[in-house]
Amino acid sequence: MSAPPSSCRLRSTLPVGLGAALWLTLTVPAAQAADWLRILGEEAPGVDAKPRATGFLEAVGEGIVGGGSAEGLPAELGDLEGELPSFNRIGPGDATWGFSVKRARFGLRGVVPGAKDIVSYAISAEFGDNQLTRTEPVVLTDAATNLRFAPFAQLRLGQFKLPTAEEAIESNPQAAHFVNFSTGLSALMLESPVEGGKYTGGASGLRDVGAMLWGHHELGGGGLRYALMLSNGRMGGLDVDDNKDLTGRVSATLWGRGDPRDPRREELVAFGWWQEGSRLVAPELSAAAEDAEPQRHDRRRRGAGLSLQRGGLHLRSELIGAQGVIDAGFRLPFPGREVVILGDAQARASNTFAHYAHPVGNGYSLGGGLRYDHMRRWTEAPPDERLFQTWTANATLGVGEKVHLLVDYERRSVSAPEGKAATSRLLDTMGDRVSAELVVNF
Repeated sequence: MSAPPSSCRLRSTLPVGLGAALWLTLTVPAAQAADWLRILGEEAPGVDAKPRATGFLEAVGEGIVGGGSAEGLPAELGDLEGELPSFNRIGPGDATWGFSVKRARFGLRGVVPGAKDIVSYAISAEFGDNQLTRTEPVVLTDAATNLRFAPFAQLRLGQFKLPTAEEAIESNPQAAHFVNFSTGLSALMLESPVEGGKYTGGASGLRDVGAMLWGHHELGGGGLRYALMLSNGRMGGLDVDDNKDLTGRVSATLWGRGDPRDPRREELVAFGWWQEGSRLVAPELSAAAEDAEPQRHDRRRRGAGLSLQRGGLHLRSELIGAQGVIDAGFRLPFPGREVVILGDAQARASNTFAHYAHPVGNGYSLGGGLRYDHMRRWTEAPPDERLFQTWTANATLGVGEKVHLLVDYERRSVSAPEGKAATSRLLDTMGDRVSAELVVNF
């Protein structure tokens, strides 16, 4: 009866035929688009060497609509009868609505004086209440140095975002249209350390420690971008073994206009990425497995997508495939239950959105969008299969370029096609979620 994975924050996509996309680039008047690896990892030549402060705050109010309690459970789960499942709570307690400072991130970035624009750096820490800070009040998120030998050959070292999905690498405070991550990104890309069926640390924040060779080459209005990263496979500190992850990403700008460092750049981009690694997975909790040693399992991820941003319109479609190690969340969706890590599972996910924003004068803009995300997760045991679907309707208010208000209504559902009747009754109690978020960039 594993619960659906918790949702963090990011955005999603919409399938668009290449012909339709090209037609839109010619007929639609400018939304956000950018080379996020370049924005996050490289300082512009000639920039002032003086360090500059960066940061943002995200204050969130959210609640559950229509969620029910567990009813009709089998006798062995009688102690849970009438309890509220975790997916119908806000936070670890019994609350069904509330407020939080979801993210509060502060940092510094700049170039090393006297290094002739070759060496730049970025450092930041998270103070908010989210999966990153699950066990620590403050977490180092980024600590990286970039060596710029040439635009097409740069080396980034330290802790920073992995070059994976577009939804993962974009700067959410600047670019996100929706409050929460898509289901597939949360479940298949975010990692947390687990021991004895319990989370023992914070989520990865889609980051790792390692070295990344990357670069870009501009071709008229288009361009090519690549990144190849060798990393520990765990965020923070030295690794515990010699097994490393290898992650690669390529993208092609089929049409573009404006500075690639500008978050409002217009472009049509196709991209793909892959990730290879392995993880030690402890046997599931049982009397027979108490003395069993953890086994190493492969962890593979793949993804591809297409994104168009022009005028106030943003369309994107993204696919994620997963094989091997997958975090399936809680075995039973109630606080205090054990976390299940599947060693030999598979999953397919997609996220799709369309969003449009338009200026209304005096620095204000209004917008709205619709996102659909879907994930299917399965193992060799049919009762373990789960189908997750979420429709998200959204409204946005922009105040200049630094302040945004997002309001989402998420129509959520999860099913177990081959599961027991009690499992289906429990999953059917899932309610919808309403979220409002104020984002302030510094």
